[in-house]
Amino acid sequence: MNRRERRRRAKLQKRRRSAAAAPPKTEAPFNDALVHQNEGRLGEAEILYRQILETDPDHADSLNQLGVILARTDRHAEGARLIAKAVALAPGEASYHNNHGIVLTHLGRPGEALECYREALAREPDNAQTLSNFGAVLKALRRPGEAAVQYQRALALRPDFAEAYSNYGNVLMDLERVKDAVSCQRQALRLNPRYAVAHNNLGSALKRLGRHGEAAASFRRALDLAPGYDDALNNLGEILKERGEAAEAMTFYQRARAAAPAKASFHSNHLLAMNSVAGLDRDSVFAEHRLWGERHAAPLAPPDPLHDNDPDPERVLRVGYVSADLRRHSVAYFIEPVLRSHDRSACLIHCYSGVVREDEVTGRLRRHADRWRRIHQLGDGETADLVRRDGIDILVDLAGHTMNNRLLVFARKPAPVQVTWLGYPNTSGLDAMDYRLTDAWADPRNDGDQYYTERLVRLAGGFLCYRPPGDTPRPQPPAAAAPVTFGSCNNLAKVTPRVIAVWAAILKRVASSRLLLKSKPLADEDSRRRVEDLFAGHGIAAERLEMMGWVASASHLAVYGRIDIALDPFPYGGTTTTCEALWMGVPVVTLAGDRHSGRVGLSLLGKLGLDDLAASSPEDYVERAVALAGDRTRLGALCGDLRARVERSGLTDAKAFTEKLEAAYRRMWRHWCARRNGR
Repeated sequence: MNRRERRRRAKLQKRRRSAAAAPPKTEAPFNDALVHQNEGRLGEAEILYRQILETDPDHADSLNQLGVILARTDRHAEGARLIAKAVALAPGEASYHNNHGIVLTHLGRPGEALECYREALAREPDNAQTLSNFGAVLKALRRPGEAAVQYQRALALRPDFAEAYSNYGNVLMDLERVKDAVSCQRQALRLNPRYAVAHNNLGSALKRLGRHGEAAASFRRALDLAPGYDDALNNLGEILKERGEAAEAMTFYQRARAAAPAKASFHSNHLLAMNSVAGLDRDSVFAEHRLWGERHAAPLAPPDPLHDNDPDPERVLRVGYVSADLRRHSVAYFIEPVLRSHDRSACLIHCYSGVVREDEVTGRLRRHADRWRRIHQLGDGETADLVRRDGIDILVDLAGHTMNNRLLVFARKPAPVQVTWLGYPNTSGLDAMDYRLTDAWADPRNDGDQYYTERLVRLAGGFLCYRPPGDTPRPQPPAAAAPVTFGSCNNLAKVTPRVIAVWAAILKRVASSRLLLKSKPLADEDSRRRVEDLFAGHGIAAERLEMMGWVASASHLAVYGRIDIALDPFPYGGTTTTCEALWMGVPVVTLAGDRHSGRVGLSLLGKLGLDDLAASSPEDYVERAVALAGDRTRLGALCGDLRARVERSGLTDAKAFTEKLEAAYRRMWRHWCARRNGR
């Protein structure tokens, strides 16, 4: 008999002794209830526990066990109430405190759960299961270092504890010890090869290492073992999307949402992927965004969102920016010049940073803020309360439905005026989001406003301000006699089979031309082989392709010195990559779509007076790319002039852009004040 079985039997005997100590009329039904419960007949056990409690309302063991059953059958609130009563009746019983912590965790009350586990461990310090539970709640509270210590203690006590190994691996991911995390998941699977959770967690760790093919296989194995496993369904959808298979990913997102309809993040992932799928009509995409708002945000809206902000239309404004991407990330290239250029006589700037692991970019951004709030350890409700206490007048979302977004903070309407900008190419779907910043290229006037829950505010001259990285190399003119090299440094998620078909048509038309692709998933052999096979299906040999993984420094811009013409993907085009290409003297050919996600390229090219590089159809896209490739004189001229043209266009003029932005904020604020003052 192993230690785990001895512990289980000891607990069972303890419960039976408790029953024996109770009045005789409760002993037999309690023992029968335990048998039913241990053998999975929860309905029968529940009936017996309730009968016992009718006779003896203070029977602590029955309260505890009934609470556990209620929690296991998704009645967590009632379960928590019963277990809390058991704790009050028998505060020395460690298992009651542990069970109470488990249920409170499910109720989204990790702070209270933490105290329950502390109480349990004070009474039974060598309980490996409680230590593992303690580690899980510390991870949920974003305290991975402390969580790691608890898992180490649990595994020292129980080296055969597969669940603890897997959970420890997840904590190591948070600590950026990804290779160690892979080792933990593999150990969990050695202990229990049919442990679906560990297969899923192994997939997540392999994905972080860029081993996308192996990761997809791990997610599929988890689903073989547990077909309705929501996390694995979502994760497989994510990896398919990142490999450029967004259409195939849709099925897995839909299944994940069906399995866990309350998980807003799954729904957000689905929405983000929809932007990359060609052929989805705007009505259906908008309906899905509205559904997100109705299902996840609307229930959190205050019944009467009163704000006590001073309704003076001309006073200094408190502006708050919310993002988990205030670090080395695309968002930083566009928010940093704004933070640096805000007029402090008009605006006081608060940044609400969800960054877990800060870097040098985070430090630079922090220096441009009047107040910096770290919110990665705060829940959405706590963050909303903080925003209210800070007296924010205008709260700006920089994430939309991208990873680690905090839209559920905005759902609570903590600020009088709420705005979404920059990080996401579509509506938030929230009634609580008042405005969306855009421009007339990305969202033409009187054409599509009905597809946004927000009121569109079109900034004159463009909705972006770009800060190029420092010390970037000078543009390199194309070699006159060399074959043309097309290129894309966009996320592979945007390079769908339809995009590849159009790019292959261009390569066929331009003799000896090559295509350079750079994206993080292309460090993975399986992902490269898939791209090669897709091009081969259109008659393009692998020798005409060059694929590169991610380059994590400013030196990645040097890659543009090997590209003559950048090709923008569709229907979800680039933003940062387009700015980088233009800054590096590389012209960009884009396909102007019917919605914002496909029109940012037009916005940037239009600002530079290069509208002729924006095509109106896939066929037109091919023709414009082929024509530009054949005009070596123009290519050379553009390479020599593009950086200066970017500077002349105002795309990098932070002061002028921020003045327009602040004027827009002021108009929004005056409108709120007029409504508040009854005018």
